[in-house]
Amino acid sequence: MIGRNDGGQGDAQREDACHDDALRGDPLRHDAMRNDAWRMLGTGDLDAIEQLHRLSIGSAGPDVVKPETRDFFAGLLGGRGRILGCFDGGALVAYGVLQTEILAYDDPRAELGYGADRGIAKLAGAAVAPSHRGAGLQRASIRQRVALAGNTPLLFSTAAPNNTVSLQNLRAEGFEIRATVTRYGGLRRYLLVREHQGAAQ
Repeated sequence: MIGRNDGGQGDAQREDACHDDALRGDPLRHDAMRNDAWRMLGTGDLDAIEQLHRLSIGSAGPDVVKPETRDFFAGLLGGRGRILGCFDGGALVAYGVLQTEILAYDDPRAELGYGADRGIAKLAGAAVAPSHRGAGLQRASIRQRVALAGNTPLLFSTAAPNNTVSLQNLRAEGFEIRATVTRYGGLRRYLLVREHQGAAQ
């Protein structure tokens, strides 16, 4: 939603799994932006998801994006959430994670002053192939996941303070920074929240 051993901050941000400038539209890639270019991924897509994740991270350190394990993706595909993928020419070029089973250490409801019974889901990461950055796919993945969450009262995400592009895209899609938190073994993150407009307070 941390050290870096190689390259400067600029290089790491360019290679961030969520580094996709939503404001630079490329007319040659509009097909990949269509809603019907996105579909729900299944267990048969696990290899492609993991490969895209590794490719998209590049040399970025966890101070920009937290690397995930194969087991994390397998668990999501097995029922802990859903992963939406965008395809271009048959190749997976972007994905976005909607996590519906929130682990206790990651549950922000107490920090935000909400009861444990309030419905919640997490936008838990996204990746865009380097060849498709600048086509607005990360922001499209946010919109797709918000739509998939439907009437879920509370959506949240975390983003590193220096991950300016992810922060820009989340805020453009209605997420607000509510707190600075420590997550994932001591990493500093902004906690961003979007509430469903019809949800009871």
